[in-house]
Amino acid sequence: MKRDGFISYSHKRDIELAQALQRGLHQLARPWTRRPVLSVFRDTTSLSANHDLWSSILKELEQTRYFIYLASPEAAQSRWVRKEIQFWLDNRPLDRFLIAVSSGKVVWDQEAGDFDWELTDALPDLLRGQFTTEPLWVDLTRIREGSKYSLRQAEFRDAVGTLAAPLHGVGKDALDSEDIRQHRLSARLRRGAISGLVVLLVTALAAGGLALQQRNEALNRARTSASQALAARALETLDADPRKAAQFALYAEKVKPTADSAQALAATVAANSHVERHLKPGSDKVSAFIGSRSRPPAQVAISRDGGILAYYAASGSDRVHIYDIRAGRQLKTLPARYNGAVGGRLELSSDGAVLAVEGVQHLVEVWDVRKARLLRSRTMGNPEDLSNVETNLRAMALSSDGRRLATAQATSGTRELHISILDTVTGQVVHENSTGSEGVHIGLAFVKDSHRLLALDAQEGSTRVHDPLRGTWSTARKLDGYPAKPRDVDTEVSSGAEQAALVFPDGRTQLWDLVTGRRIASLATDGPDIMTLPDPEVRLLAGARGGTVTMYDRKLGQDRVLGAFSFPVQNLAVSGDGRWVAAGSDDGAISLFSTDARRAGAVLPNTDGLKAGALSPDGRVALRILRRQPVDVWTVGKGEGGLKRVVRLPTVFNDERPDIGVTVTSDGARLASLERGELRMWDTRTGRMIGDPVVYRPMLGSRFGSQLYFLADDVHLVGVWEEGVLIVDSRTGKVRQQLYRKADATQLVVSGDREHLVLLDTSADEVSVWRSAGEARLEKVRTAGVDGEADDVSLSHSGKKAAVLAGDGRISFIDTPSGRITDGAVLSQSGRGSVVLSRDGRIAARAFSSRDDVGVRFWDTGGGDALGTWPLRLGATGAEKGPRADPLLGEEDVQIAPSPDGGFLTLGIDGSLVRRTLDPDVWRRDLCSLAPDPLPKAEYERYLGDLSVGRPCPA
Repeated sequence: MKRDGFISYSHKRDIELAQALQRGLHQLARPWTRRPVLSVFRDTTSLSANHDLWSSILKELEQTRYFIYLASPEAAQSRWVRKEIQFWLDNRPLDRFLIAVSSGKVVWDQEAGDFDWELTDALPDLLRGQFTTEPLWVDLTRIREGSKYSLRQAEFRDAVGTLAAPLHGVGKDALDSEDIRQHRLSARLRRGAISGLVVLLVTALAAGGLALQQRNEALNRARTSASQALAARALETLDADPRKAAQFALYAEKVKPTADSAQALAATVAANSHVERHLKPGSDKVSAFIGSRSRPPAQVAISRDGGILAYYAASGSDRVHIYDIRAGRQLKTLPARYNGAVGGRLELSSDGAVLAVEGVQHLVEVWDVRKARLLRSRTMGNPEDLSNVETNLRAMALSSDGRRLATAQATSGTRELHISILDTVTGQVVHENSTGSEGVHIGLAFVKDSHRLLALDAQEGSTRVHDPLRGTWSTARKLDGYPAKPRDVDTEVSSGAEQAALVFPDGRTQLWDLVTGRRIASLATDGPDIMTLPDPEVRLLAGARGGTVTMYDRKLGQDRVLGAFSFPVQNLAVSGDGRWVAAGSDDGAISLFSTDARRAGAVLPNTDGLKAGALSPDGRVALRILRRQPVDVWTVGKGEGGLKRVVRLPTVFNDERPDIGVTVTSDGARLASLERGELRMWDTRTGRMIGDPVVYRPMLGSRFGSQLYFLADDVHLVGVWEEGVLIVDSRTGKVRQQLYRKADATQLVVSGDREHLVLLDTSADEVSVWRSAGEARLEKVRTAGVDGEADDVSLSHSGKKAAVLAGDGRISFIDTPSGRITDGAVLSQSGRGSVVLSRDGRIAARAFSSRDDVGVRFWDTGGGDALGTWPLRLGATGAEKGPRADPLLGEEDVQIAPSPDGGFLTLGIDGSLVRRTLDPDVWRRDLCSLAPDPLPKAEYERYLGDLSVGRPCPA
């Protein structure tokens, strides 16, 4: 096959340019009814698979009319290119050797009649002395740099025309005229053929397009309305049932993401912050109990070590479910014969290895949890001839090692309750005795790490202890000051038999020390309906009133709410350390809670106890500045990493206001500090200074202080000096670019990707946005004026959204690509510190602090709508109420800053450092892990009946 041209080029550098040049040569002046007039060879498109590559290339060269060398320094050094050129020099005329320069230099020396080989680097030395006159060559360097590879681009078209003219055997002008003539001819014919079809289609398309537009608008309005209605229902349901609220919020976001759906997601994440898992949804109706004194058919038990949860709901499956709390997964279910009609009790050994299950007619089963194997099955006492109300056990307790099981039950033929003790290893009842009381409320618990059994008679207010070695009971011991003969007392004895909680029908609640026989605390009214106790050294107790699960302190004061149900809570369990609480409600809903805020974020190490105000504006470093002491610097680690002390700066502040700027490279290896105009570089691995400081004129009197940031290359810095806002090279200290001359009233903020920055000129109430222009230079892309007295500015990770905070608490959001400004709907007068923007710029957050509350407030940046708040609790779990800041000392309750991993960091006055999420997608995934079930059919039909909306969570 004859070829008109052969393109020789460097594969390392010019594949894209060679492809564009080949395509341009084929298309230029091609008649619209025919295939390309020219046939130009390029190896990657014109060769078939062949093991002998050079033979194939040689064959093409032998039948090619023109050689087109795509010149570059890389091509000049290429072995294959040099072989191709050498063949042409040996076998073809040089007047058919064309040169197109892609990069490098080609210089012709007119006096020498040859190329200037001292300056030329894009040609191989094979061509030295080969030309007597300057050959035809075109310069493609600017075209390649701009990637303008279209014949519609005049410069590329001119270059292709220059190379194509000799291949066509015509002049360049004639070739260009022919190309224009062919183009016009094809355009006229196309227009003639199409115009008829257009006339026929216009009417149909107009009518169809209008109908489609109206349909889409109606569908969009319907989705918006459904999203808003579901979001409103989520907020309405929030306090009563956070699990249901999560479902409504998830569907609101699924049908259409709106400001309302974002608000619902944020609020439901906060409401479910203590939820580890919603294990079972409720039936939305009260279960049918049998007998006035029966237990509800939903039971929970947690091992004392907090590793295993056992639960069942009679309205669900007929098995007992086992949940591994540490691993966060379900284990094998047990086909235990529990008493679903009255809610048979569950008891776990301390390590969760053994489970005791109450069945019907005083039956108890003992199970090996890990192996899902039944160990023992035994009927306790004599249930014959008893009424239904008397066939459930009054109390049940399992020893910490699981080897002893105690029950209290009515016995046929007597009015008194009997206590039985079962050896779970042998299956033998080792003790059975009358309690001496007909009261139905009794508490049982084995003394810590022993087989000694304590029995609390809630009617008599007395305790007895059974000695397993002697087989006898101690004399009854009265509780000091116990009420006289109360009835219907709900009794809960701690797993180690040290304490007891008693809930009276009149609303009183009492906490007793069973070791000393003294009352610890008492609540006269409005106490919990039920309580459950962890180990006595744990400060918090778990209780429930109505459908709300609450933690109480040892004085029975409310500490924190863990969650809520639509129906009253009737069953609670707590781990020995008080960290885990499980609850079951009247309609069979079951949830596992953590006293830690599980959904609020990841707690990070802060072993040195830094407090609010220590974080830098970008959240990458933290400083501790103490009077007359050197300044210590920490870096903020990624993932689960916390604060790491890296450098001690020699700067010492006495009575003057501290003014120092610090920034760190993205890998944390180098740190830069700016103080009193001196720029220093530090090695964070050794803590030593790199080189000598570079001194500039300091920026004095600015309320923003020293401001310094690394750019994306981790080499150049941008900062504020008296000369203005400058970009400097951290290696040499030389100024690379001056961005802004006014500096005394200018705030500088760099985006998370370090490719953008924003400057707030408070003297002019003007914001300017800059972006990387390559080679460590920035270009201005937007200037916007802001109303009012601007006080602070923030920038999203990608620089597409800015937030401006006014002195009166108003927030404005700037869409930097378009310049559109949206005002926030709610003032942030009690706000503290800067605004933090989500990674996508959709949500803004700012800390607030008042006399009663500390938390984070959210806004939708698109519409400016307020999205609610997250309360923040200061103080570690189980500790006393956290400290509050003293404004007179310049302290802050909480500080928030962007997190390098996304989201934001909160640092409290108590030293609590938490990485929190600020992303609706992450909120959605969190809520899906808690409430993955689809919306009930009735609710779906109510809100989404006319729409097609899939499940928001994977099945």
